[in-house]
Amino acid sequence: MTALSLAQRLAGRIQHLLGDGPFRHPGGWTHMGAVISDASFHARCTYEATLRPRLLRLQADWPDATTVRGFQGRLAVEDLAVAMNFNDSRKVATAHAITDLLAANGVDTRDDLHAWLDHPANRAALRK
Repeated sequence: MTALSLAQRLAGRIQHLLGDGPFRHPGGWTHMGAVISDASFHARCTYEATLRPRLLRLQADWPDATTVRGFQGRLAVEDLAVAMNFNDSRKVATAHAITDLLAANGVDTRDDLHAWLDHPANRAALRK
C-alpha cells in the first residue's frame, strides 16, 4: 500500500468521524474586552477558578465591548476593577494601556489583532 493511499484512507476515516462541517472556529475569546482582560489579569491567578468566570461575566455584562473601540468606550465610563471584581490597580492599568495601544494602531477585532501581531515590531510594542 502506498503512502498516498494510506493518507487517503486516513482522510476518509477522519471525514467519516467528523462529517463535512461546518466546524466551529478554534476556541479563544472573540470579545476584545475579554482578550485584553485575559492578557492583563492572567499573571499569578488561578485561571479556571478565578479569572475565567470573571471574563465570562465581563462578556455578558459588557456586550458592547466586543471590539477594542467598544471596550475603550466602556473603560472611559466604567471601572474595570469593579466589573472584574479584581482590585489590582497595576493589572487594570495594564488593560488600559493595552487598549490604548491597540486602538492607536487601528486594531479593533481579534482578526485585526492577529494580523497586527504578525509584525515583530508590534509584538515588541505590546510587550513594553
